[in-house]
Amino acid sequence: MKIEVLLKKAEELLLSLEEDVKKKQKYVDKAPEGKLAISKTRSGTEWRVRTLSDKVGKKREYRYLRKKERKLAKQLAVKEYYLRSIQDDMSLIIGLKLFLAHTKVKDKAISLLNQTGYYDLLGDVVLSRKEQAFQMIKEYHTDENYRKSERTVKTVAGFCVRSKSERSIVNLLIKNGIAFVYEPLLMIGGEEIHPDFLIVHPVTLELVIWEHYGKIDKPNYRGTNLRRLDKYIEDGYIPDKNLIITWETEGYPIDEADIQMKIEMLLS
Repeated sequence: MKIEVLLKKAEELLLSLEEDVKKKQKYVDKAPEGKLAISKTRSGTEWRVRTLSDKVGKKREYRYLRKKERKLAKQLAVKEYYLRSIQDDMSLIIGLKLFLAHTKVKDKAISLLNQTGYYDLLGDVVLSRKEQAFQMIKEYHTDENYRKSERTVKTVAGFCVRSKSERSIVNLLIKNGIAFVYEPLLMIGGEEIHPDFLIVHPVTLELVIWEHYGKIDKPNYRGTNLRRLDKYIEDGYIPDKNLIITWETEGYPIDEADIQMKIEMLLS
């Protein structure tokens, strides 16, 4: 089992145990006072409630429960079970927290790839293609100042884009496990250009540009982006190879099925 899978399972188990402890503790806090004691008799069993006292040396007091007080006996039994279960869970929680705090082998190994020269020698040996893609995309960054005021639509990744269609693209790229960066600054044909998305192909590790033309029915917008398309082609970016183009008009908006089809074409 890969270490990252093991860590993920440990994190999931930790969250589950902590949630269970909260639920059990909530029951214990609301349960009746006292501690149940059960004794065997000739006719079966008898229930007694022991009164708890903080006073040192005080004699324990018991009260026998009648058969019609079965509900109270059960509540006290559940409380005792949950108290012991909480102790077991807390032991596991402590162990898991220690494990997660000290198990960072993967991070140490990956950090070596960030040192000068190591990625070139080791990248294709120690990482899967998908992992290499995510490592490569770290070389590129979103230009945070580019049209910043227009980025008002929040994505599942937490950052904002400029349209609902771009949000759909982001969400589906994440869902399909594709490494990308939004609106990086690139030099294309000697000109500074901010493509909508830069992708690292998860198999070929080739850089792929994705442009979404959201107002292709507007003449000025269309003219500007067609000239940009010429720049891409002149620089070696070919549509449906290493250049993905999607578009929409006011009357014909793009939907997620269209976006997913483009992603599947990329991965095929």
